[in-house]
Amino acid sequence: MDSLITYTAETARNDMRKAQIRAHADTVQQSIIRAAVANISEITVPNLTDDEIDALRDAGYTVEAGIRGWNICWAQK
Repeated sequence: MDSLITYTAETARNDMRKAQIRAHADTVQQSIIRAAVANISEITVPNLTDDEIDALRDAGYTVEAGIRGWNICWAQK
């Protein structure tokens, strides 16, 4: 019985973490869209995971460490 409860709690924590990661990625994406619409080509995000950095770079963004967080840059078209 204890192993079932432990498994369920661990699964719930993992699911919560995945949801937090998705929500953070959505927030970053919305910030990029708002900045691009305002003709801004760079934003700073205070915290990014290695997976998020890789995904942004794969999507063509420049991601560099800055003083206040990660600078995400892109070319305006």
